[in-house]
Amino acid sequence: EVYVKGELNIFELINFDLLDGVIVDIIALIENSDETIKNELCKKLERECNKPVITLNLPMGNYPISTSSDEPVFREILEHVLDVHGVSKIAFLTGRKGYAIAEERLEICLNVMRERGLEVKPEWIFYGDFWYSSGRSMAEKIISGEIAKPEAIVCASDHMAIGLVNYLVEHGVRVPEDIIVTGFEAYQEAALNMISVTSFESNETQTAANAIDMLRTILEPDKGIIPLNTKERSYMHAGMSCGCAPGFIHSARVFKDSFYFLNRDHSENANVDIGLLMEGYVAE
Repeated sequence: EVYVKGELNIFELINFDLLDGVIVDIIALIENSDETIKNELCKKLERECNKPVITLNLPMGNYPISTSSDEPVFREILEHVLDVHGVSKIAFLTGRKGYAIAEERLEICLNVMRERGLEVKPEWIFYGDFWYSSGRSMAEKIISGEIAKPEAIVCASDHMAIGLVNYLVEHGVRVPEDIIVTGFEAYQEAALNMISVTSFESNETQTAANAIDMLRTILEPDKGIIPLNTKERSYMHAGMSCGCAPGFIHSARVFKDSFYFLNRDHSENANVDIGLLMEGYVAE
């Protein structure tokens, strides 16, 4: 709570008079389902900001939301799990129930399964919060036998996938031999995890471009919009969690970028490293 109050002070530095508009990345403001920072920022914007505000992916107040379809990415994920690895008993771990992006990502996956004539048990549809903890929660249910063990689990975020993989392995479930796991968003943590997580880049470039276009339409409605030029490509970065050989070039780049500032699982406090030192408050 003390740190949350400290972090909130950063928003006191904003001079809205100097801005033409505001774009808010909601997911970055939520941790372990704690929406305190998001809610306080929303109050501040409503109180002090008379400029247009756009949010990314998730709702905040009555502000418009910029999104983009994740369909090409999640279709590629399902095609990889189904066709390359030949499994069909697939469980899904998505974000919070009712959130548009969480429901969309789940629905895309379920549509692919329906198109293939494949069943998804109701117990294999699990709602989380995009964070490590919900991955562990699902793993606990599998280990205890509350959920029947699937052949693969498709996760709607890397953080959930990492929490899931690590907890399964800690409790004797082999990944990928017993359960294949895939993530989403291709974060550094996924490539650096002890069992690297096969992940897929998001379509967030399009989401960001859409947000800029929305602001431009509000601020200069008579001006044209230059569309983002996207080329067809694979979104996949292979890792150990599905049984594929990790992509060497991607892994090497991630390792180089993270060599000094180490990534940490913020839900655990098992080690002291350079990353922890850099995230400390001593310098401040």
